[in-house]
Amino acid sequence: MRNSLTINAETKVILEKLKENRQKHIEIYNEAMKNYKSKVIELLKEKIEEVNSSEKIEAISFHLALPQSFVKEYDMAIRALEYNVDDTIQLDQDQIEKYINDNWQWMDTFLVGSMNYSAQAAEYGASRGLR
Repeated sequence: MRNSLTINAETKVILEKLKENRQKHIEIYNEAMKNYKSKVIELLKEKIEEVNSSEKIEAISFHLALPQSFVKEYDMAIRALEYNVDDTIQLDQDQIEKYINDNWQWMDTFLVGSMNYSAQAAEYGASRGLR
């Protein structure tokens, strides 16, 4: 069972942290997509060479996991905080984990899916015990 900790925090501080975490997420995703595209092009070129050099054409397939972006999750939280009219906001333990610690339910999935294509994801994932 989760601790029922709640805190009162300055809205602007939490908003800044969320925006910082969002930017890091975008950087990891963009790096992963750039390298993913390069890998796809490399594999397609190899397959074209195989087809051109072979008399018998075999079924061609390959599987690369597509990096995913969860930036909408950050955007929803940021938008909600931007509508907050108070200088402070109360956060429960789950919100603390997400907004401050950047420990979203999908974070491990995001990092594992990006680690093959992003050095930043690999480093961040390793710091979280992922391989």
